[in-house]
Amino acid sequence: VPTFTFTDPTGADFPTDASVLINWNDGSDPEILAFNHTGNSIPVVTHNYTVNGFYTIDAFIYNMISGYNVSTNVTIVEQIHQFAITNGYY
Repeated sequence: VPTFTFTDPTGADFPTDASVLINWNDGSDPEILAFNHTGNSIPVVTHNYTVNGFYTIDAFIYNMISGYNVSTNVTIVEQIHQFAITNGYY
């Protein structure tokens, strides 16, 4: 399951006591989640993509005073299990 963290390279603070509206753009309904800061002040959310592909994730972080739009692109590929390379020389 991919984990997404929210950071701002400009150093701007995210709204406090906030929620986040996330559109995963994979056909699932947009989600409204609590936007809670973890111990390192970086909010973390997870989402389970069921189909490999290229997705643009759009999020609107907001509280009663302000809001902040962010987006990112992610490529989901199938995880390889039990992969082995066998020497072909006999």
